[in-house]
Amino acid sequence: MTLKDPGAQLQADLGRSSGGAFVVLFWEWAITFDEEVELIWSKDKRSWLKWLFLFARYFIIMVQIWNRCLEAAIKYDYSLNANKLKALYSCQVIVAALSVSSLEIVLMARVYALYRQKRWLGFMLISFFFAEFIIAVVTAVVYIPGKDFTPTTIIEHLPVSFAYFGISSVAFQCIILILTIYKYLQSDLKAVPLVKLMMRDGTLAFVMLTIFVLFAVVYTLCNIAFAVTTYAWLLSAVSCTTCRLILNMQRIPLSHDAPYTSTTIQFTTIFTDRIAYEDVFNSRDHGDSRHSNSDP
Repeated sequence: MTLKDPGAQLQADLGRSSGGAFVVLFWEWAITFDEEVELIWSKDKRSWLKWLFLFARYFIIMVQIWNRCLEAAIKYDYSLNANKLKALYSCQVIVAALSVSSLEIVLMARVYALYRQKRWLGFMLISFFFAEFIIAVVTAVVYIPGKDFTPTTIIEHLPVSFAYFGISSVAFQCIILILTIYKYLQSDLKAVPLVKLMMRDGTLAFVMLTIFVLFAVVYTLCNIAFAVTTYAWLLSAVSCTTCRLILNMQRIPLSHDAPYTSTTIQFTTIFTDRIAYEDVFNSRDHGDSRHSNSDP
């Protein structure tokens, strides 16, 4: 009886897991494509939400295809330039940062709208957003692989820069979640379908991202080979979650004309590009006023 080569078996296992992540991503695209055509393609070309959705979906699909092709080329000993492979290895964290940024932009926009577009909040969120991306770029440049780098490194290990990026990403997500929960608990928004959806989806997005990022951080710091598969699953999860968040917002029923409407929160300027929702902070006061005026 012959024993299998442990290295070959490891690469096979990693390939199956990463391939599974791509299959999930493709399946999600297939089952939501009709909604994408109906709700996203019909948007005006100037809609930032449309382009963010297309980026989150098709950029990550292209990255996953590229990664699977590169993986196959390395396994079958295709002649590849070592310096270019080093650059690709280091840039994986930048690709992850770009992918995660699409999800973070949606969550940031939700919080910004929930707080009535406060300038201080917008400045704070943007500052954290760029700080996270700068960390990814700087660590990618600093932690360039040395002479011990081989082509198989790119399919068996993640660069240590993922640990720094992952920690900063989780910290930023915690800030967004805390801001959302605080506003949700401190205001009369709990019965509003739009805000309930924001709270539910935002919490699920936080849990999903935290799980995959923490696995990537721990596996990378411990030099565990399966960190590579967490990268593939993180990309797929981010794409699916971002697209679902956007699609869910598009399914919110349109608001109808009401006899008492105060100032409006332009959720649709941010999320649907079609309609405006009533300002739930003041609708109760107007409702009381309407009932008092109808009394004999």
